[in-house]
Amino acid sequence: MRTATEPTTDITEPITRPPLPETPPSPEPRHEPGNDVGPEAVRIVEHAGPYDLRGMPVWCAECSARRDWAFIGQGRNVWIACRCGTVWHEPEMGRRDIDALYRPGGPTYPTVRQALAAMGRDGTFRGLYFT
Repeated sequence: MRTATEPTTDITEPITRPPLPETPPSPEPRHEPGNDVGPEAVRIVEHAGPYDLRGMPVWCAECSARRDWAFIGQGRNVWIACRCGTVWHEPEMGRRDIDALYRPGGPTYPTVRQALAAMGRDGTFRGLYFT
C-alpha cells in the first residue's frame, strides 16, 4: 500500500484537454441576396407564439420575453432574435427546425441586419408584442 509520502511508480500519459469549441459564426449571409436555396442559404422565420426546445420554453435572458421570435438559419447554425434586439446562437436547433417553419416567397434582404431591422428586431420595438 502506497502512502502520501511515497512516490508513485505509475507512469501515465499527461492529461490532454480537448480544444475549446469555436465560437459560433456571426449570422451574416455568405451567399447572393435573394437566394434562399442551398446549404449556405440564410433563412429568417418569424414565430409569434412561444417556442419549446425539447420541452423547455425559449426565453430572452435580456428582457425575459417568452414569445415572438425570429429564427435565423444558415447551414447547421441557428440564431434566435428577440424583439429587444438580442440575438444568440442556439445549438439545440438545426436546419430541419428552420426548414419546418420556413415558407418561401417572402421578402429578401441583402444582409441579416437589414432584415432584422425591417422586422423590428433591432430593439426599435423593445417590449412590444404584436398579435
